[in-house]
Amino acid sequence: PRSTLFPYTTLFRSETSGNAFLRICSVVEKVADNKDQTAAEFGDVMGCLGWVRGFTTGVAYEASFAKAKTKQNASAPFCIPEDVENGQIVLVVLKYIHDNPADSNQPTVIVIKNALGKAYPCPSK
Repeated sequence: PRSTLFPYTTLFRSETSGNAFLRICSVVEKVADNKDQTAAEFGDVMGCLGWVRGFTTGVAYEASFAKAKTKQNASAPFCIPEDVENGQIVLVVLKYIHDNPADSNQPTVIVIKNALGKAYPCPSK
């Protein structure tokens, strides 16, 4: 069962596969289609958006830290354009899972990295 105070920290810590992401975050597709949502579904949407935002921000900070430490540009696994919103990122990951079901058992962070790398590859140098 989910904790009411910190539901998504607990949820994503205990369920860490692309399958879990699909199960929990598919409600974002419903919201994107402008369908009514329950309070619980709204909570799932906010949790998914926050989780993905935290992941992408963490990857960006990691690249900045690596660059500062090594004095070299670290290759990023993806390059999301600035005008892409968090909801779109979640939809991209969900589409990747639907299109690549064999990868859905992989850890969530790997699935998200692969999905975003495919959708938003960094320019070649």
